[in-house]
Amino acid sequence: MGDARDRSGAHTRLRREWLLAGLALLATLGALEAGFRLLAAAQGRRTLAAAETRRSSLGPADEARLGDIVRPSPLRDVVYELVPDLHVRFLGQPLSTSAAGFRDRGYPLAKPAGTRRVLGIGDSVMFGWGVADGLDYLSLAEARLASPGRAVEILNLAVPGYNSVMEVAALRERGLAYAPDLVVVGLCGNDGGLPYFLQDPPEPFAYDRSFLVDFVRARLAGETDEEGDASGLVIRPLNAGWRAARSGRAARVPPRYAHMTGLTAFRRAFEELRELATLHGFEVRVLYYPNAPPEMREIVSEVGFQSVNTAGAIRRFLNERGGEAALSQLRLSARDPHPSGAGHALIADVLAPELEKTLGP
Repeated sequence: MGDARDRSGAHTRLRREWLLAGLALLATLGALEAGFRLLAAAQGRRTLAAAETRRSSLGPADEARLGDIVRPSPLRDVVYELVPDLHVRFLGQPLSTSAAGFRDRGYPLAKPAGTRRVLGIGDSVMFGWGVADGLDYLSLAEARLASPGRAVEILNLAVPGYNSVMEVAALRERGLAYAPDLVVVGLCGNDGGLPYFLQDPPEPFAYDRSFLVDFVRARLAGETDEEGDASGLVIRPLNAGWRAARSGRAARVPPRYAHMTGLTAFRRAFEELRELATLHGFEVRVLYYPNAPPEMREIVSEVGFQSVNTAGAIRRFLNERGGEAALSQLRLSARDPHPSGAGHALIADVLAPELEKTLGP
């Protein structure tokens, strides 16, 4: 009888322990879910629209975040643009913008007589992410082309996070007024993807999803929900890129930006660029750094644009300096693959002769 009572008591204690463990697990999961929802609410305040409302006056000694240097654009497919007349520090380096909102010195709309004018359209690489004013590859190429009797102006219209649709829209809406003789497209592998800032802010009180489950699923699949940086801004889902339609992730792309995303949108942008080039009489060169997916290179070829590939120069750089370990010299850091000052100099060394050949004496 005593043994039966002992066994019954043991079972009761075991059930109590399991119940407490279950309640503790539920409480932990609930706390984690609440934490992820609070994080979602914080992310919702770090969107492009929010960037406009929190801007403050910054001076040349002040460190700006990404949200401090951009603002919403009234132009539909441009979406956002650089804040004009900036003089700040960004990623520890001096950053200035012109009255027109370009990371460049100011240029008059009317092209001076005898001047050949080049416009660069691109994203953070061409913009000069993490390097000081004047050390981006377009500025360096302009300096390399400077010579007595030849006037060449190279305007940098690049903005961090732009994809090809936005780049062509910026050229159409803002760049054509400068009457370019040549347009350089800085092509990166993500130029068919969802641009930065354009992720819809998550609804933290949605009852039809679990933020914790979404997080676990993404980690098990080896995915990261967002690409971020020190700016504190939500940027974009990594897995809402140009392959989203094929991978079944097209739903991650906000519907109002779906026409800007994917390989079809990339092709349309380059076809429009060809039409603009024919109509306005400028040439186009597409610069690859370090390279681009074969699907994109094929479209560039089909549209009929000549390309400038930096892959050979990168290989020579590495061979001359002992191999792959030297790649770190071309990057800002181990975590940030944007080109360093040396990387921009390498690109300028490749690009300048191509521009000289195209523009002539």
